[in-house]
Amino acid sequence: MQNRVKKLIKAGETAIGTIVTAIGSPNLVWMLAAAGFDFVYLDAEHSCLSIETIGQMALAARGAGIVPIVRPPALEPAFISRCLDGGALGVLVPHVESATDAEQVVRACRYPPRGRRGMASRPAQTGYRVLTDTTSIDDEIVIGVMPESKRAIDQVQQIASVPGVDFVVVGLADLALNLGLGTQRDHPRLLQSLDTVIRTCLPLGVAVGVHTFGVDDARTWMLKGIRMLGYSSDVAMIVDSNQATLRQLRPGKPGAQPAAGPAPPPVATSHATQASHERKPV
Repeated sequence: MQNRVKKLIKAGETAIGTIVTAIGSPNLVWMLAAAGFDFVYLDAEHSCLSIETIGQMALAARGAGIVPIVRPPALEPAFISRCLDGGALGVLVPHVESATDAEQVVRACRYPPRGRRGMASRPAQTGYRVLTDTTSIDDEIVIGVMPESKRAIDQVQQIASVPGVDFVVVGLADLALNLGLGTQRDHPRLLQSLDTVIRTCLPLGVAVGVHTFGVDDARTWMLKGIRMLGYSSDVAMIVDSNQATLRQLRPGKPGAQPAAGPAPPPVATSHATQASHERKPV
């Protein structure tokens, strides 16, 4: 599968994706592809998705035509290698603090002599065919890093200058905490940091990404040069959209409160069924 995201950002265009943090289902990936997203982040940093589930979702994404990018828990070469073997077409590594960290990320994603990734002879990544061309595999992987501290932002030019880094995503939530701003994602200091990253990375040919949860914010950042746009999440899409719908269906009432209605008719049950319903949960 050709990496459409890598092609888009190298051409200076914007790739739009979302993130899965809770629902470990290949069916969900097909739905996101049907919606038209270019990529999906499969989150292993802030979720309970197992490596097996990530592999199943990555293969489903490839079949559906959406690029699977895994966010590992940390800079863990062994975990990164397993995700790539399982079918991921990219990584987004959190808490990258320096050019040295970025170099380690790139090396974890590439086979020798350009990296240190171990070789599986018939990985899912090749459709279980014998791997014969490691260079082509290397070149299809899109590599992203996340600076999430003041130290990292101060060194973003060195980080983005590492050969092989394709995009830099500013982790606004962790950066805000590390700057002492709490959860203020719209604080001027935070937004200034993102502006700095955009001005620094774009001349280097490295795309910049951010994650947003509003269309207006997304449009604003796209106009400023964001080329890896993460939008919403599996959880937000389900909860927020349905809350908005329920607020319209239940005017004046909280979206999560069920509306009062007529009592359902009694259901005839067998003696055994009644007994099972009366058991207390353990």
